[in-house]
Amino acid sequence: MTERLDLTGLRLEASGRVLVDDVALSLEAGKVLALVGASGSGKSLTTLALLDLLPPGVRRTGGRIILDGVAQDTAGLAALRGRTIGLVQQSPRSSFNPVVTIERHFRETLALAGLRRGAARARALELLAEVGFDRPAEIVGRYPFQLSGGMLQRVMIALALALDP
Repeated sequence: MTERLDLTGLRLEASGRVLVDDVALSLEAGKVLALVGASGSGKSLTTLALLDLLPPGVRRTGGRIILDGVAQDTAGLAALRGRTIGLVQQSPRSSFNPVVTIERHFRETLALAGLRRGAARARALELLAEVGFDRPAEIVGRYPFQLSGGMLQRVMIALALALDP
């Protein structure tokens, strides 16, 4: 089980401009960490850097990401996505395929854990109930455009929890 993720000396740049400089943080299993700051201060970029998901043109020019004492390279960071670290995007509407039902989003995610058909549906319903949906069976058949932003945010949280990161 992963116990600790450390980020030290993070530096991000784009077009020769420093966007984030010398950020350090530690995440421990069972603990909550809040990353707060003004709009545009680099919170989202910092969290995206943890999973090597930086937008085009932004690059990490400094810093180390260490999982349980082991420095992670690009492949190591990619392997963390979903299984070790769950990510909830800031803008849920742009994170879903609009022509795919919520259930299919869950099926694709849960297939990574070996869950198929009925088992995947049951787990999706359980996760949706866990994030506050009273009637999760009504949610799974809907498309993202049929849900409010807040509802999509909760679906995204459920999806982030799906692989038990």
